[in-house]
Amino acid sequence: MCKRFRHRDRSICESCIEHHQAKAALADLAGAELDALVATVDDGPQIAPSLFAWIEHVCDWAQNRREGLDFPLRPPEDAIEPREDAASIDAALLLRASLAAEGQAVTALLDAIVALLTGKERRQ
Repeated sequence: MCKRFRHRDRSICESCIEHHQAKAALADLAGAELDALVATVDDGPQIAPSLFAWIEHVCDWAQNRREGLDFPLRPPEDAIEPREDAASIDAALLLRASLAAEGQAVTALLDAIVALLTGKERRQ
C-alpha cells in the first residue's frame, strides 16, 4: 500500500516516485542554496503564494533534517488548492527558467517540483 496516497496498488505510483525525486534533489542542495531559494520566493512577485509557501516548507524540511529534526515532508496538494494549480505550474516553470544558471541541483529540484505539480494526482 502506498503510504502517501493510501492506494492499494503495490507498484510504486508515479507521484510517489516524483516525491522521492524531490527529496533526493533537496539532499543535493547546499544550505546556502536552500536559503537563496527561500529568499527568491520571498522577495519575488507573489504570483503563486501557496506554491512559494510550500517551497519554503520543503527547504525548511531539508535544513531541519540536516540538523537532526525529522518531520514529514508535506506534498504540494496539502498547501496548494486545485484552483491554484495552473498558476503554480506557471510559477514553477518561470522559477526554473530564472534559476537555471544557478546549477544542476537547483534545476533538479525545480524539475521535481514541476513533475509533482503536473502529475496524475493533480488537476490542471
